[in-house]
Amino acid sequence: VSSDIYNTYFQNMFAKQKEGALRKQEIDVEGKIFSSRIFVSQGETVLKEEKGIHCLADYLLSLAKDYKWEEYPDVFIQGIGGVGKSTEVKYAYNTFLDVFSDKKNYDDYNFFPIVYFFELKNFQKDFYKKFDERENIILFLDGLDEISGSNIVELVKYLNNIRSQFTNVRFVISGRQASFDSEINGVSQNKLLIELTDNFDPYEATNRKLIERFQNSAILDVISIPFYRKYLEINKDISGYKD
Repeated sequence: VSSDIYNTYFQNMFAKQKEGALRKQEIDVEGKIFSSRIFVSQGETVLKEEKGIHCLADYLLSLAKDYKWEEYPDVFIQGIGGVGKSTEVKYAYNTFLDVFSDKKNYDDYNFFPIVYFFELKNFQKDFYKKFDERENIILFLDGLDEISGSNIVELVKYLNNIRSQFTNVRFVISGRQASFDSEINGVSQNKLLIELTDNFDPYEATNRKLIERFQNSAILDVISIPFYRKYLEINKDISGYKD
């Protein structure tokens, strides 16, 4: 890679950070971070299974070592409510910002992208106008299930516009499984599907206590989900809760 390309990339990256176009996302986490599990597939083929703390970020980052930019796929991340999609996607985005802002990492990856993050609940039709067609762009879009039906149609239209105007754009889109209909799937012809699930260990001491505590309750069905497990660990008295 020429020194001109190298210098231009970091000049653009630091300028965008200074102007606020690229900034870390706040992650609202109370208590501990739970281990998660991902299942990666392409079409009907299961490619990989990973588990651990922030395994999604680790896997997405590894793709920048395994793929050349021309081969780098879009990534669609699906999971049930409360499993931690937003937390993990924000952490992955923040990790990308850290790694690709550090000149020491330049030789470790096949490409260096500019990464953007948008919460789709705040979807605006002109959010992509700040992109530069000379850059390799990864666009993190979190919360597909938080968009209304009419705005989904608009989103699909604008993602297709982005793809037609900026050929060097890749999408990382997260949401509940039901939100990925045929129209949003049609935005990408080269994508990986990642199912994000909990990595619940029923034999871990805290989890075992929760199982014993709610053995004969409907709550037992949801304690493996991080959102509810965290709530139950923090709130010892839920006597007002109705099964």
